[in-house]
Amino acid sequence: MPTAVVHDTGGPAGAGCDLAAEPYPGYLLEGRVAARPSASPDIADLLKYFGSPDAAGRRPFSLMGTF
Repeated sequence: MPTAVVHDTGGPAGAGCDLAAEPYPGYLLEGRVAARPSASPDIADLLKYFGSPDAAGRRPFSLMGTF
C-alpha cells in the first residue's frame, strides 16, 4: 500500500498528516490540526468540531474517500 507524509506550508491552521492509498480506488488521510495564533476566531471556532484537543492543542481528523 503506497503511503505519503503531507507537509504543512502555512495558512491559518497548522496540520500534520499521513496519506495512505487503500485498495483501489480509495485513500485515507489522518492527522492533527490546530489554529495558528494568527488565525481568525472563526477558524478557531470551526476547529472545535474536530473534537477535543491533545496537550499541544491539536485536534484529530480523518478523511476517507475514493479517487
